[in-house]
Amino acid sequence: EFAGEFAARIAGYTERLRIRPGITGLAQVYGDYLTSVYHKLRYDWIYIHRMSVWQDLRILLLTVLTVLRRGGT
Repeated sequence: EFAGEFAARIAGYTERLRIRPGITGLAQVYGDYLTSVYHKLRYDWIYIHRMSVWQDLRILLLTVLTVLRRGGT
C-alpha cells in the first residue's frame, strides 16, 4: 500500500525495486527509525550505484557496530 503511494509521489522510487532486499542497509546504519522515506531512498540509490561485495561486507560490519553501540534501544 505504501509502496504504491510513494511510487506515485516520488520520482525514482521504483528504481530501488531492481535489487533484492536484504536484512540491513545503509539507511539502517546511517539513519534511524524516524528517517524520512526521502532519505531512505537516497541511501538506497547510493547503494545501487556502489553495489559490490566489499560494500556489502562494510554494511554488515557497520550494522554489527551500530547494534552494539546502541545497546538494544
